[in-house]
Amino acid sequence: MGEHSTKIKIGEWLKGPTGPIWGEVVKMLHRRQIYKEFMEICKQAPDEVRESGGEFQRWVAANYYRSQAVAIRSLNDKDKRTKSMRQSLEMLKTVRGFENEASADLDRLTETMKPINQFVDKRVAHLEDLAESEAAMYEITWDDIDACVDLHRDLLVHYSYQTMGLTLIPEPVITEPWQYAFTVPWSDG
Repeated sequence: MGEHSTKIKIGEWLKGPTGPIWGEVVKMLHRRQIYKEFMEICKQAPDEVRESGGEFQRWVAANYYRSQAVAIRSLNDKDKRTKSMRQSLEMLKTVRGFENEASADLDRLTETMKPINQFVDKRVAHLEDLAESEAAMYEITWDDIDACVDLHRDLLVHYSYQTMGLTLIPEPVITEPWQYAFTVPWSDG
């Protein structure tokens, strides 16, 4: 594939709201925004609700970090048949003028991704038979997730501009007041 075709292909993957990579990054940002707002709502709950609602909050948290970890992992798939940030950077390494920058960003992505890759491989996609102490080595932190989400957003913005001249910023826009469900009683149980 020639340099021009490579840049066009990458542009199709990254481009604004219709590009698959763009869409996935916005979904990650969207999930993070809702999760953080949900946790703020939980902090405002009366003591009796907070004390009895721990299981639900843990369930929401587990679903959040697992879904984010899988989304992050999919954007870093090494399979050449996939549309991923990693594949975009791999292709950009072959384009004159992008070789060094794309290589450095790949190294940064690889380093930032290590805890997420291990977590998804060992604890989500496969439940390996690990001793408890070994399993703890493959846990991730909220900071690990945020670092990966932020890096994907930053790379998307940077390379959208570098390859297509687009200066769009992927930010989630939540049009429905999803918090409303937590403002009125609707369950007897």
